[in-house]
Amino acid sequence: MKNKRKYWLIGVGIFLFAVCTLLIYILAPAYLDVFLVFFVGCVLCAVAIDLIVITYSCKEKVFAVLVDYGFEQFKAHVTSSPIFTYQYQGKTYTTSSAECLSQRYVLKHYKEGETYTIYISPKNPSFFKTQRKIRIFDIALFLIGSAIAIFSIYIAFQT
Repeated sequence: MKNKRKYWLIGVGIFLFAVCTLLIYILAPAYLDVFLVFFVGCVLCAVAIDLIVITYSCKEKVFAVLVDYGFEQFKAHVTSSPIFTYQYQGKTYTTSSAECLSQRYVLKHYKEGETYTIYISPKNPSFFKTQRKIRIFDIALFLIGSAIAIFSIYIAFQT
């Protein structure tokens, strides 16, 4: 249910973006580039907030056994999502992490068959993260997005 609402909101956001872009193009074409830069800043902020919310939603500590590495390759870049098996409220789950980690990091820090502490979401126990801390990347993404949005507003009022 939550994912349907999230995808619906993304669809509405894309539709509103298209309508606003068309209106600005028709009514005030000089401000189109400023609007696009502002929109990029807002999207970066929204992604950062979503990453932070995901981190806080995974709050139940559970012990899990690593069963596979789950490597995926996109062109020359290889990523990994560790696959764990664990029990929560009498049910056994075998699923991959909500995080996408580098192949080198996973092979260095995780050994197949060993037990690790993971953090699951109580509302959706098949959703988990391997660490429950906000990364510097999340904060930097929010700050960069905010700076871009504020800068575009400043530029709009200067012209």
